[in-house]
Amino acid sequence: MLIDVGNLKNFDFIKKSFKWITDAYKKIWGGQPPDEDSGLVVTNNLEIGNLYLFNYDAKHKDTLPYWDSQPLIIYMGPSKRRPNHFLGLNLHYLPPVARIGVLNTLDTIKENDKFDERVRFQASYEYLQKLSVFPEIKNCIKEYIPSLVFRSYYLKIEPKSWERIVVLPLQKWNINSKDKYKGTPPS
Repeated sequence: MLIDVGNLKNFDFIKKSFKWITDAYKKIWGGQPPDEDSGLVVTNNLEIGNLYLFNYDAKHKDTLPYWDSQPLIIYMGPSKRRPNHFLGLNLHYLPPVARIGVLNTLDTIKENDKFDERVRFQASYEYLQKLSVFPEIKNCIKEYIPSLVFRSYYLKIEPKSWERIVVLPLQKWNINSKDKYKGTPPS
């Protein structure tokens, strides 16, 4: 299901999307799983090419000019430099139109019936690796430490709900005032 760029300007769609994620958060914080048809799954297992939202406390927050404490990432796999860390393409560092482009391409791979799960996994991995050569995308690839993920769980967003999540400004920028950072975080 391709994401419609027009939804970025559709106030009713955005309003319904906020209600959807707010209702899911209330259930999760209340100790219940989200509704089965919500397209959200609480998990602690990450799979390459899938989309996840989680709360995070950056290790080097005192030296970073800014960082996102609620990343929306496409999981890219373990870090090669530090195997106990993982890589994620944080979509919050991209404008919403670019997020939609990335997710539409990835969704085309995931929905292809001609491939088995192993081939789709490999195609997703190769696609994400190829994206990392573009400077705009390279700046979105962040390394995360699993032990700094709040409560060690991730909210997996299934492809049927990508359209709703991608239009929402869920990023939580933390700006380091010690550096007197004068710029504005992306998106």
